[in-house]
Parts: sequence; C-alpha cells; structure tokens
Amino acid sequence: MMLTMIIDTSSIPANQNPISNNKTIKQIRVALFSTGDDLYGSTLGLYLTIFKGYQWEFGKGYQWEVGNITYKINVNLIEDKGIMNGELDIKNYDVLIIPYMEAEYLALNYYKSTIKNWIWKHRFANFIKEGGGYIGYCASALLVTQLSNRPDTFNEKMLNKMHIDITKIKSYWQAGLPFLIQLSGHPEKIGPAAYQWFTGWNASNPSDWLGGCCLDYVIDKNNPIFDDFQEDTRRIRWCGGPAFVVPDSDTNVKVIAYYPNQEISDNQSTQVYAWKYKGRLFGFFWGFFQSMKMGGTPKDWIYFTPFNAIDWKRTDSIIETQLANKPFMTLETYPNENQGRVILCGGHPEDPVWWGGHIEEVNDTNKNNLYNALNRWVNVTPDYQTLEDENTYNWWLLLRHTAWASKVPDNDLPPIYGSSQVSDLYPFQQQSPIKIIGNVVTSSGIIFLDLYYRFSIDNATWTQWNLFDTVEGGIADNEWSWIFNAPNGSGYYQFYSIRRVQSEDEWLYETVPPGPDAIARIL
Repeated sequence: MMLTMIIDTSSIPANQNPISNNKTIKQIRVALFSTGDDLYGSTLGLYLTIFKGYQWEFGKGYQWEVGNITYKINVNLIEDKGIMNGELDIKNYDVLIIPYMEAEYLALNYYKSTIKNWIWKHRFANFIKEGGGYIGYCASALLVTQLSNRPDTFNEKMLNKMHIDITKIKSYWQAGLPFLIQLSGHPEKIGPAAYQWFTGWNASNPSDWLGGCCLDYVIDKNNPIFDDFQEDTRRIRWCGGPAFVVPDSDTNVKVIAYYPNQEISDNQSTQVYAWKYKGRLFGFFWGFFQSMKMGGTPKDWIYFTPFNAIDWKRTDSIIETQLANKPFMTLETYPNENQGRVILCGGHPEDPVWWGGHIEEVNDTNKNNLYNALNRWVNVTPDYQTLEDENTYNWWLLLRHTAWASKVPDNDLPPIYGSSQVSDLYPFQQQSPIKIIGNVVTSSGIIFLDLYYRFSIDNATWTQWNLFDTVEGGIADNEWSWIFNAPNGSGYYQFYSIRRVQSEDEWLYETVPPGPDAIARIL
C-alpha cells in the first residue's frame, strides 16, 4: 500500500513538473476515501466531517525540498461511487488512505457476496497490484487482513469476510459490539473494543473524547520510517485496534514497531472493566427519547438509541488484552514487478496524544449509558495545554508514511524533528570535500538553512557544535546543499540543520534536534 513515484532525473513522468533547469517538483497524489456524509444523517455526518477534516488536513499543500527536488502532497477526496466508476487508478493517484470510521462503514456494507462488492474489492486490490500504495490504521488495517484468531463475534466475522486480499499479514483482533455481546451472557467478550465503545460520545464533555490509551511502542529503527528517529519508543494513541501476525519467511514485510512489553490489561492505569446492560426495553425507550432531544434526523435517533440506553452495571471482570510484544506497525512491498507498498498500524498516529493520568470507571447508577461514557481518563495533562504536542505530535509519521508509500526515495522522506534535517551520507567513509544535502519544509517568507557540525577523532569524544555555512532559499536555481571541506581534518563528523524563516519583521527558528541527522568518516 504505497505510492508510485520513482525519482529519475533523466526523464520526468506526467506527475512531475519542471520548475527550472535545476529544480523539479514531484506531486504525491493522495486519494482520501469518503463515504459521503449524507449516508449517516445530519448529526453523525457533522461528526464525521469534523473528524475527517481534522485528521487528514495535514497533507493539503504540504511541501518539502531535498537538494533541488520539491515534493508536494496533494490530497483529494474519493467517494464510494468514484471507486466503482474506476477513478482509483495509478494514472490518477499514488496512495489510498481510508480513515478508520469510513473503514467501519465499508465493513458493514461490503462483506456480503454481491457483484457490486466484488467489483469494489477487485478495483481496490488492483490498485495495489498495479503499484499504488495503501495506508491503513486500526479498522483500515483490518480491511485488508484476515484474522489469525478464529472469528467468534459478529464484528470479527464481518471484518474477516470483508477483508481485501492484498497482504500476507494477518490480524490478531478480538472485539464485539456492546449490545450483541450482552446476548451471549459474557459481557467481557467485548474485548479490547471496550476501549472504543465505553469512553463516550458526548462532545460537551472533553474528557469523553479521550478514548483508548496512549501507549509507548517499541521502535525498530532499521527501516526508512524510523531511520532518523532518536528514541527507542514512541507514544501513539490506541483504541482497541489489532496486532499483526507476520509470516516468518516473508522478506517483503518489515515490522517497525511493537506493542509495549507490559500487557495493557495488567497496567492499573490502563485496565478497564466489563459492563453489563440491565435496562431491558425500558432502557431503550428512554434512550430513544433522549436521542430525539439531541435533534437531527430520525436516522440519527435510531443510531444513537443504543448509546443513550440505560442502565449499565459494572462487573468484576477486567477486559483482558493479549497484545504485549506483538507487531504494531508494518511496512510491506507487494510481491510483483510493480512493487506497490502497504503500511499497516494497529493504532492512530493521526490522533492527538496525552500524558499522565489513568482510566477510572464512572459511578455505578441507573442512568449509566454508552453515550456519556462508562469510564474516562482523569488527571491527564489538561487538554490543549500543549496544542502542538497533543494534536500534531505524530503527524511526521503520517507524512513519512505517505511519502514512503509513494516511493519517494528513503533518504528524501520528510523531516522527523522540526522543519529540516540533513540527508544521510552514503557511503559512511568519504573523501573530502563532500556534498551534503539539506531537507527542508517550505513556507512563506525567506528561508535560511544553517548547517552545524561537530568533530571526533575517535567517534567517542566530540567537539562543540559549530556553524559551517548558511544556504538561502527562494532562488529558483538554488539547491539546498553545501560542499563540506572537513575543517578539522580527517576524522568523524556529525551534522544537523536549523531552518530560519524571515516573515516580515518576525524570525522563526527551528528547535535544535535531540541528536545528529547524519554522520560520516571523512578522510
């Protein structure tokens, strides 16, 4: 599941436009799937519109330059009927992204064996087989993977039947729907889906929107996505999504992140309890009238009735998870000559994160319902106290996923820390002088890119960081690069860059990264 963009300076494909003799722009064409809000009714449609715009606005117009190449992400909506009409084609798009709520819609509508569903699945799969890319988070990952565990609940059977055959990876996922599970007499069988369903829908209470958990996943840095990442773990939001089962002998698949070593249900801060519905028909009648008071259409009233139905009672059973140390994020190349790319993730890097706090069950009353939450996070860092960190914390992951899926060269992926970085140097040992390439996010104003270096004779003890030189942007023929002449002589050199932007009378400075972007031994 990825894009089809191969860098070749000798010829310029149709989706690349020459800027000048020395600069080329390369378009990354993203298809963002949308069901069409009218399918849900006015209230729920508004909710989905807000979420779609919030989660994926990141890509519109995002642009970065590496040396003399400009990469630009273009995001366009593609609807169900567009796929049926053949619009999902590598002539039109490089990458397909399906937001998780749209994936749930597809699972409900395309698991049946009909001619229409066969056509839809065929065109989806054919896009990948022809070299396109796919990014699937949580439910979107479940769309393209078969379950490794035996399907038991309606949810599991539905998604397993819906799955689109484009990957050898399987999903480990146990989840049920709240009310269907009640019929079994075993409310704990809702499984990790409790982290989605029990956290509430009431937008008037901000704490109810902190669904799931923010977990610290173990990172494997031997891959292009995390190659320049400095830490050993990364915090990403999880809302009951799957783990993955990867064939041992498949060299086309790479696991790049794992679930934490401690089981989610063993951690007192993140464990939740099963709740049992006791309201009978009266609870549903009450829920229906509450849904009417919320406004919207009759379709909205019916949809929200189960969420507003009372009354729920907490049991003594903790919802068990079995995810510790299992694969959380994978990269895959489709095994044919077109080399389509697929990224799967069991969580939500597109969503905000938070720090601190713990999950607390609400007081057990006869008015408890799913809409107002059965548990919630308490004592977290106040919402929007750190707006940039909370809401855009992992957007660099989305950007690098999108670029890798489009076959942007590994060394040209967007920066991880801030708005610039130095591209890796190959080979490690080089003869002075060497050419160093800068990678910088473009913006309005005049951009300056500073190159910093430090030196070591033994690759152990280092000098202080020193400014080597500055490159000014905004000139068509100007390349983001430096000719580095090893001012300290032979030895080891580390590098990082700092972007400075002059906008009218204001200067904006990038934060110094936590470590070097690149290293080389220069003779």
